Amino acid sequence: MRKLIDWLVIAILLILLIFLLKEKLGPAFYNKGLRYYSGGDNQKAIGCFKKAISFKPAYAYAHYWLACAYFDAGSQENAEFEFLQSIKYDSQLFWSYKSLANLYASSSRYPQAIEVLESARERGARDPEIIDALDGINFEYAIWCLNEANDAVLKQEMKRAEDLFKLAIELRPDFYLSYYALGYFYYGLKDYSAAEKTLKTVIHKDPYFLGAYKLLGSIFFESGRFEEAIYLYKQALSLNIGESGLYNDLGLALMNIERYEDAIPYLEYALRSDPENIDKLYSLASVYRDSARHKKAITGYQEVIRLRPDYPNVHNDLADIYLSMGEKDKAYDEYRKEIINCQKRLKEDINDISAMNDIAYAYCGINECQQALSFIDRLLGLAPDYQPAYFTRAKILKEQEKMEEALRSLERAKLLSSHPLYIERLIADTKKEAESSLAKKCKLKLIDIVYLKNGRNLRGKLRSESQEKVVLDVGPIGSVTVYRNDIQHIDRGAYD
Repeated sequence: MRKLIDWLVIAILLILLIFLLKEKLGPAFYNKGLRYYSGGDNQKAIGCFKKAISFKPAYAYAHYWLACAYFDAGSQENAEFEFLQSIKYDSQLFWSYKSLANLYASSSRYPQAIEVLESARERGARDPEIIDALDGINFEYAIWCLNEANDAVLKQEMKRAEDLFKLAIELRPDFYLSYYALGYFYYGLKDYSAAEKTLKTVIHKDPYFLGAYKLLGSIFFESGRFEEAIYLYKQALSLNIGESGLYNDLGLALMNIERYEDAIPYLEYALRSDPENIDKLYSLASVYRDSARHKKAITGYQEVIRLRPDYPNVHNDLADIYLSMGEKDKAYDEYRKEIINCQKRLKEDINDISAMNDIAYAYCGINECQQALSFIDRLLGLAPDYQPAYFTRAKILKEQEKMEEALRSLERAKLLSSHPLYIERLIADTKKEAESSLAKKCKLKLIDIVYLKNGRNLRGKLRSESQEKVVLDVGPIGSVTVYRNDIQHIDRGAYD
């Protein structure tokens, strides 16, 4: 009996000894693991932390540092598991929440990262680092959304892109660039109303953000709201007086409301600031043209051609000026150069609608109206809402004296325009031309012309016709009988 009691005491002592050893061995391996980890030896650190946990499974700190070692060693899955274990065993170990959130963020799992940090706050975390981490990951997530949205736009996934832009705003309502990106997105979709609303929010949040003024000014310009565009451009210039592009934009807006004298100084300044910019040179030449400064316009267009002989439509512009000055040969030469340029453009892209419109205009300029119409009709088959084509079509039809059809083309252009005042003036002018042409025709006599097979023709008024012959009154000399076998064709009701 005595021996049994002794063995029982020894067993109890051994159990206590093992327990005490386990309690001490756990921290010992833990501390050894920390030394390996701080020295950059992740694999040995992992071994020590695992041994520490084997002696003390609920050792939250050991789980935390084991997770860090796994993360640094590139084993994210194991790291995630150990971070979750550390939180399980100590819900107040807020380092684990922050580190787990960073792990999720590193693989773009931002919603999970935010959820983890929000969980820490719900459990009482007041650590400024947790709050900063949440703010930082929200910002990082917003930037990720913007990048993904841009990729979606490139892939034509517009609904996804819009949702991502909006999510970026939701994540960081104070970050004005998200609003600007969404505004630019709507601008690209030609949804000017949504773009305007979004960009006004940008300006409200940051009244000194130049890009928002410029883009909103472009929206007003393209919508035909030139007075509002001018106001925006002037506001933008007050923020950056050296921005030469704004002078050009402002000048063009003034040109569109026919304030040429006001427009020219801005355009001239824009060109002086950027003398090699062909677009600005072309804009200034066009204002000179519209304000009847023909010599300056010709000089400007010729410089554009010198710098870039294939600049779109410049030969047409120059030809129009020569034609208005009565220099028909020079005009025709420029129209033909435009045709050659357009043929090259169409060789590169057979469906280039801008090139089709320019070549049609040039063919009309040299009075090859049927060829011109063939290009315009093909263009409108591809792009029925391409407004410039209706102006060109109206010009061709006017050349053919088809005034009613020309007016219908202009009316169609008006329906496609957001600033129809200029078109209304064109329509009014075309109606006057139509009335003048009709009045002129009314003064002429209607005659019949008999074209003979020998190349001659007889002009008069048909008195009678039969299967064998026709009788034509030819004025004071009386009538002429012509047999059908000698007739090429008859033009009835022509104007004399």
